[in-house]
Amino acid sequence: MTTQLKKLVLGLAVAGVCAPAAHAFQFESGAVRGSLDSTLTLGFGQRVEDQSCSHHGDVSTSCGDRANTAVWGNGDDGNLNYDKGDLFTAHLKGSHELLLSFPNEWKFMGRVGWLYDFAADETARTPLDGEAKRAVGQYARLYDLWVSKEFDIGERRGRVRFGNQVVSWGESLFMIGGINSNVAMDLQRLSSPGVQLKEAFLPSPAISFAAGLGKGVNLEAYYQFQWKPYSFPPSGTYFAQSDTFDKGRDDFLYFAPDPASQILAEGGRVTRSTLAAKRAEMIADGTAFPVLSDDEPGNSGQFGVSLKYRPEGVDVDLGFYYQRFHDKTPNVQYWNRDVTGTRMYFEEDRELYGISANTSIGNWAVGAELSYRPDDAVSLGVCMNMDGSGDGLEYGVECNSSIDKERYQLHLTGILSLTPGDHGWFLDLVGAQTATFLGEAVAIAYPGVNKNKVFTRSQNGIAYQQLPASGAWTAPEGVGDKLSWGYMFDFSLVYDSTIIPGWQVIPGVFFSHAVNGNTPNFMANWMEGAKSANFYVLFNRNPMTWQAGINYTTFWGGDHSFSAPYKDRDFVGGFISRNF
Repeated sequence: MTTQLKKLVLGLAVAGVCAPAAHAFQFESGAVRGSLDSTLTLGFGQRVEDQSCSHHGDVSTSCGDRANTAVWGNGDDGNLNYDKGDLFTAHLKGSHELLLSFPNEWKFMGRVGWLYDFAADETARTPLDGEAKRAVGQYARLYDLWVSKEFDIGERRGRVRFGNQVVSWGESLFMIGGINSNVAMDLQRLSSPGVQLKEAFLPSPAISFAAGLGKGVNLEAYYQFQWKPYSFPPSGTYFAQSDTFDKGRDDFLYFAPDPASQILAEGGRVTRSTLAAKRAEMIADGTAFPVLSDDEPGNSGQFGVSLKYRPEGVDVDLGFYYQRFHDKTPNVQYWNRDVTGTRMYFEEDRELYGISANTSIGNWAVGAELSYRPDDAVSLGVCMNMDGSGDGLEYGVECNSSIDKERYQLHLTGILSLTPGDHGWFLDLVGAQTATFLGEAVAIAYPGVNKNKVFTRSQNGIAYQQLPASGAWTAPEGVGDKLSWGYMFDFSLVYDSTIIPGWQVIPGVFFSHAVNGNTPNFMANWMEGAKSANFYVLFNRNPMTWQAGINYTTFWGGDHSFSAPYKDRDFVGGFISRNF
């Protein structure tokens, strides 16, 4: 099986060192007012830990037979491409945002970004292909591009917006998979030191509408014109967990050492040409299968409606949601028909129902959301014969690595701003002017899943069986659980001009802990026992024209090597930004 791409914990850990909003250049010409935000950032990331034998499948290394080929044979290029001390990124990037306000309450917004990376393709083992290089090495992208109009509806206000935009609902602070599931994310960008969080959200062409209905009720709705999937780290890059998925992907290996391992074991040199020759040889002898084109959904049929209600005289905001969308993350399909191989497929016409609430309890801002999906893809393991042995992928079978089951996801969030008036004793103790805590606990339930349950299916008269998985790893037993949960928090202190005159110094930590259960889906949101921490220090100049930051991120815990896939990939990072 291909390795699973669980990027959430990593992305959020590194996002602790994101740059703040830019210092806008304001201008006015006649009746048109505008602002232009530009940010230039120089950043780096460096590995500080050696590879672990349990987290790669290369038998040509000093690990020998201790290499974990069964689990990581299809997902170790990114791990082996960067040794301890190597830079996996050293980039210069820019973000430019223009906002214009016109008469009669018209607005226009456009945002573009670009990046050039000097180190990402300096790999130690397997060279990146052209598609992967372009994805991480150099690009220019259009993000937001929309026009909007505000207007009166009787005594109420309304707004319509058309173009590339992000519509995000719900109360979640960190975790994906809840009410915000309609939004695609760039998980590669989230793993980059100095990233602004808005760079990680991928806008879609859409029309959106918002209006007040009176008596504390507000309506929002949208219709998307284009489907966009999550963007994952390309194969062979530092944070990639799969060699056979997304940009730069290679052939799927059938319990065999990968081509680079075999070339090195034979005393050869790994190049794109020697890799191509070895892959052709492996496909011919049946130890590898080609990765076929993705089965992608259409662009139509994606929309959502939201009702927000604030009861009079009550300090609570309620939200009610319905959304219909196509899956943003894939599952694996194994073909043995006219063509033999693997491909990624995305399910269409998913429905989500949600409710949310937020209020104040003392000095805390507290939120909650609950979402329900009648059908969500549960990951399944390899197809087996009915006696539980061998490979059940007989001729005529398309083996899907998922089955649809009900899904519930509950988020509880809390935000506390510590100020001298209410928390002076603590701030005096640590010598800070202010502090902020953001926390979130998330539980994910699939009532129809049991790790010991065997799912039996048949196709063209051929019966086969599968066990619940978590992600897309090969495992000898079922590992997906009915219930999984964990928590995350970020805590930071602000020292305003007391350490460096004219600068805010902000030390902080982001921590994540998967307490119990393995989430049985492709993203594997929680893997029991897995923990990560990101320690960071930010430096913001007053006024905010310069920012800088350094961080150290570490991963540990977990019951299996795939429970904490970055367990041997601790790293340090840093950035410096200039706003114009």
